[in-house]
Amino acid sequence: AWGCKVTAFTSSKDKEEFIKKLGADRVVVGNAETYQQEAGKFDVVLNTLPSSENFSQYLGLTAPLGTFVQLGAPAFDKPAEINPASLIFGHVKFTGSGVGSRKETVEMLEFSAKHNIVPLCEEFDYENFPQAFDRLENGKPIFRCVVDATKAHKH
Repeated sequence: AWGCKVTAFTSSKDKEEFIKKLGADRVVVGNAETYQQEAGKFDVVLNTLPSSENFSQYLGLTAPLGTFVQLGAPAFDKPAEINPASLIFGHVKFTGSGVGSRKETVEMLEFSAKHNIVPLCEEFDYENFPQAFDRLENGKPIFRCVVDATKAHKH
């Protein structure tokens, strides 16, 4: 909706068509070889991955003078390895955000409403809370699991 050319990376070939339907211009099914081929090609990299594993290969996607943005805090199961030389010599900006400011949140909501961008959620009735929790525990939600708790007081 911003008019940017978007390349999405996934580890699963099964998600390719779904990601294109979400608006990506191009989808790369990532492995070590493809990450090397794509290294240094992207002005902005938005990393939403929930792990620090292979962090340097994602950082390496950033073009010289580009910006790498870590969105949300991954579960750093082990410390991320970052070579400062890749930031310094590539003049790469490294930034992050867990949550935007109130002003940024309002701007995002207005932009989303204007362009009909809505969140994708899996919705569960309160009675199916164990199923929702199981999907979260096993890393299987498509995006977000939402449990309708309006009936919770009856239990």
